[in-house]
Amino acid sequence: MVYLGSHWQRRKQVFQAMVEFQPTRILVHYDNPDRPAETKNWSWILTSEENEAYFFLLIQRLPRLEMRLPKNTLTPEEVVAFRTWLAQPNSPANPIA
Repeated sequence: MVYLGSHWQRRKQVFQAMVEFQPTRILVHYDNPDRPAETKNWSWILTSEENEAYFFLLIQRLPRLEMRLPKNTLTPEEVVAFRTWLAQPNSPANPIA
C-alpha cells in the first residue's frame, strides 16, 4: 500500500484527502468528516508520467487535478509496485519508463 496525503488547490477550490493506493483499488479518505471515503479503480487516473523525482497523475475528476507523488517518500519496493499498478491492463494511465 502507498499512502499519499494530498492538498490540491485550483483557483479557490481546495481538495484535501489521504489517498491510499492498493493493487486493485484506490481509496480516497477526505479530511472533511462529513464526506465519506470513496473507492476508485485505477481508471480514475487518466494519465501518468514519471521523472526522477515524482510520479505525476492526472485524475479523472472535474475540474481536472494533477497529483504529484514524491518518490523520495516511497521505498524502492513501493516505487516498483506503483509502476506495476499504473501499467495494469485495466488502467488507462501511461507511465513513462
